Amino acid sequence: MHEYAYVLSFDPFNQNPNGSQVEIFIKYHRDVKAWYFPFLGTYFIKSDKTLAEITPGFRQFFGESQFTLTYVVSNLIGGSLPESIWTWINSGTAAKLGDNR
Repeated sequence: MHEYAYVLSFDPFNQNPNGSQVEIFIKYHRDVKAWYFPFLGTYFIKSDKTLAEITPGFRQFFGESQFTLTYVVSNLIGGSLPESIWTWINSGTAAKLGDNR
């Protein structure tokens, strides 16, 4: 089964939903197999669902609040994260990252 990586971006200062509510949503979402929270307003998530399959649940959760859910193409993303995170993002698996924080 293929695992997909996505970047979720949202306004961390919004009150509906707030950051804690987003964290709970991500943590218990049945299609989110693993996640990494590098900084406010951003989650990297792994799922075995395609973007078309996973997006409707996020739309329902965020309601009128703005967010983006972006498919990450392996090895076509850059930045300054720990090497272990790049390995995790670029791997085809949703192995847990320990604390995910």
